[in-house]
Amino acid sequence: MTAPARDGRSYYVTVYKECRRASCWHGMFMCERYQTAGVVDVLASDLVKENREHPSYFTREELMRVCGTVQEANR
Repeated sequence: MTAPARDGRSYYVTVYKECRRASCWHGMFMCERYQTAGVVDVLASDLVKENREHPSYFTREELMRVCGTVQEANR
């Protein structure tokens, strides 16, 4: 799998507000607060900078596999 683009072109990843991890939202490694945490869409490039999980959890390919879509950022 490829890492998210780091050249300014990006896309949104839905994550829980509390942990900000795609793997939790996708039901792979769920945090303690997933049942009450709201969700937020975050740029993949921002998630790479935060370094909370490996970028392979939110590549375009993985989002297509899990969510069926990728929401492009309008820059």
